Amino acid sequence: MENEGFDPEDIEGTLTDITGEIKLLPQRHTNVWEVFKEVENQKDLEAMQRHLEPEDRRQRFYEVLSLFAKTLQLALANAKFQGETPEKKIACYKDDLKYFLNLRQAVKQRYGEAVDYSSYEQQIRNMVNKYIGADAVKQLIEPVNMFAIDEFELEIDAIEGDAAKADAIASRVKKTITEKMEEDPALYKRLSELIDEAIAEHRAKRLSDMEYLKRIRETLDDLRGKTSSDLPDILAYRDEAKAFYGVIQEPLAAYAVSGVTPEVFAAETAVKLDEIISGHKIRDWTRNQDIKNLMLNEIEDYLYSLKGRYDLAMDLELIERITNQVLAIAERRDH
Repeated sequence: MENEGFDPEDIEGTLTDITGEIKLLPQRHTNVWEVFKEVENQKDLEAMQRHLEPEDRRQRFYEVLSLFAKTLQLALANAKFQGETPEKKIACYKDDLKYFLNLRQAVKQRYGEAVDYSSYEQQIRNMVNKYIGADAVKQLIEPVNMFAIDEFELEIDAIEGDAAKADAIASRVKKTITEKMEEDPALYKRLSELIDEAIAEHRAKRLSDMEYLKRIRETLDDLRGKTSSDLPDILAYRDEAKAFYGVIQEPLAAYAVSGVTPEVFAAETAVKLDEIISGHKIRDWTRNQDIKNLMLNEIEDYLYSLKGRYDLAMDLELIERITNQVLAIAERRDH
């Protein structure tokens, strides 16, 4: 049995009554289709994938598909089942399993789910190879880094349909935003909102698939730093200062400084804070509390100097908040 797909211990309790388990195959087959009862055209792959957008529905699909796959594996390894079941019915089970496994791989990629390297996945692969055909089901591969542009584009190009491509990019960007949020909270919050807005407009049919993909690609470019036309020129090529600017722009915009726009004032302040932090950096500085205290004190002193020079109504709480946020971003980026 081990060589035919699933290890005996993985078919919990079923080996005691294989015949009884196999009798459940028609219902378990029906249960998978039941997940898609609301889909008008179940041959429409785009509609089927979109139907699985809610995570709880995807989990239900994975669960009933797993049971169907395990039961079909038992049946196909059973001579009595093979002898008594019409070939047409067996072919239907195999074709549906192939269809659903490919659908599963597509939605896992589309909605940014991690690659599963569990023994169960290998057993599924073994079963497909033995009973359906080695190339019948697409193999999900480890997603490449989004910042490796050429490799990422090859991955996205392999996905069918503009909407599916856009969803896959959106899922990956959102995951990266979650991981990097502390590095530049304002930027990543803005990008997350842009993605949510594009998804909502597409789902409401206010954006075509092509327009949706274009909008999501623009957000990806923004994340990669390819577009920064909305930033003051002084921030060009200064990634740390850009991150600080994202934090201080909004609070500093409340204070008018004569001769400069709020954006330029915030950008110049961000550059100065970048210089303060860079001037104190040493190896492993993020683990050196004395160095961090020096940075904190100097940043606070500089912000107090701005308060006095321009007669800004910044209170102690705001100055401390900006100081701590800026240092947290710097730590996160160098961690």
